[in-house]
Amino acid sequence: MQTSTANSRRLWIGILVIANICFAVQFKSAVASEKIKGDAMDLVNVARDLKGEIVQIVVPLPNGKSALGSGFWVHQSGYIATCWHVVRENPEATLTVQSAVEPLFDLKKNIRVLANWDTYSAKVVAKDEINDMAIVKIDGPSPFLSGKSGLKMKIGDKELTAHYKQSILKAELPEPGQRILFAGYPLGRPYLIVQEAIVASVAHGLPEFGPTFKILISTVANPGNSGGPVFDGDGKVIGILEGGLPSRQGLDPARAVSGIAVVIPAHFLEQLMNTLHDK
Repeated sequence: MQTSTANSRRLWIGILVIANICFAVQFKSAVASEKIKGDAMDLVNVARDLKGEIVQIVVPLPNGKSALGSGFWVHQSGYIATCWHVVRENPEATLTVQSAVEPLFDLKKNIRVLANWDTYSAKVVAKDEINDMAIVKIDGPSPFLSGKSGLKMKIGDKELTAHYKQSILKAELPEPGQRILFAGYPLGRPYLIVQEAIVASVAHGLPEFGPTFKILISTVANPGNSGGPVFDGDGKVIGILEGGLPSRQGLDPARAVSGIAVVIPAHFLEQLMNTLHDK
């Protein structure tokens, strides 16, 4: 009788152990699933929110053509960050800064509803050639200070929102493996292109990019992306997209095919902004 009771007790203990193991496995799977789902939702929300931060920069060239790049609002007084090489060919010129209102699409009617771009004139006010950064300032009242942020625009029966948002910088270097987003205007107007990537490494002294720190991300950068912000999962700017890493030393970064893009850490942008006296 005692043997039977002991065996029964061991059987129930075994069942409870197995049940606990199964529960733990299911719980971990559920947590992992929710984390993946949560990360995806975070990126969606960041992508939705960042559109008010990013602008296109048009630089008139002496030959009558224009150079295009991206930039982003870094101060509500009207300062915008970009790459120095975007404006380098004509840094004394009056630049055009364009901020697009998000288009709406109607698949059933096969139409697109799009408001005009908000356009500003701007001048280069600070530069850091070593780290390939520049800050431009728009002429006239800032959209942040003139009440334009959140402006409703109606076209026909469609309502669009022109919104402006100042970027928040994160000066710490990211960890390899961290998921990030970057955005800009590689196709020209009016489509803001948002891309996801992963931090691949942090490097120093890359031959094509000078004696300084760079963040490397696993993606292909396109012409027009230069100067655009790179965001972490919280929507903070960890750096400025500079160009592509050439697959071989000596190749032009603008024609890189390595699948690795180079990012200027936000730390250097923070330093450059500290040189401005009226922000």
